[in-house]
Amino acid sequence: MQKTRDMQRGRGRGRGGRPNRAGGNQRIERTGTGAEFDALFGEFSAVLDEFYDRRERIIKISRDITIASKRVIFLLHRAFGEERDNILEEAQEKQSEIIELFKIVSVELQNHNYYRHLRSISPGIEEFIESATFFYYVKVGKMCDLEYIQSLLSADDGSIILLITPQDFVLGTADLTGEMMRYCINSVGRGDHELAGVIADDLRRLRNDYELLNFPPSFKKMSAMRSSCQKAENALYSIQVRGSEFPDASIEYLLQKSQPDPYSNANYESNDVLRQDEDDY
Repeated sequence: MQKTRDMQRGRGRGRGGRPNRAGGNQRIERTGTGAEFDALFGEFSAVLDEFYDRRERIIKISRDITIASKRVIFLLHRAFGEERDNILEEAQEKQSEIIELFKIVSVELQNHNYYRHLRSISPGIEEFIESATFFYYVKVGKMCDLEYIQSLLSADDGSIILLITPQDFVLGTADLTGEMMRYCINSVGRGDHELAGVIADDLRRLRNDYELLNFPPSFKKMSAMRSSCQKAENALYSIQVRGSEFPDASIEYLLQKSQPDPYSNANYESNDVLRQDEDDY
């Protein structure tokens, strides 16, 4: 009778009614000593320290690339008239300096570290793509492709210094529209209305292509892209409709006054513009 009650109550059995072979009161002995655990976690600490140190080095170089690329863009907006060739040559030299920075950071992005730290270098890559595509557009008069950008970051022997992904190219080119808009308005102010019309047409085509693109990261850039296209169209519209009412000097003044200067001392050189939050990486 007692045995029957014990069986009904589940005594001597483990979870699920199965016999507990280890025994209810038997202790599980720990394997390893405290020194072994200290050594194990010491290895974990060293790996994490190396990861965060590498990440900080990459972020720093990415910021340097971003600042240098912005300065190239600022320089290219003055590439007209007799100084055009000299400015393009200076921009080429600055672009070469940026490529040297990519060579330095490429050492930190070997093998699996490339994808592990891709978010840390992506802001610098996108800004470089923006400056390189704008440089190509100002110099040649048309848009460049991904193969051209990748060729800039390739060694003489054909080896790739740093891989440019299609995602980075799409996002970097999306930022180009703001510079094209300023280039268009500056052309209107200088009286080069034919060039301004060509730039506005390229802006519209670029906007239309991005409207068809199903790439969620680019959606947040569409508002600025539409705004840039509209500003360029409004500038040309003003010239066509009311251009005869003002002399060329007044037109340039009115257009420049209506557009905020992103490269003024209050904006371009301030830390608020050039500093990038680590959360963005």
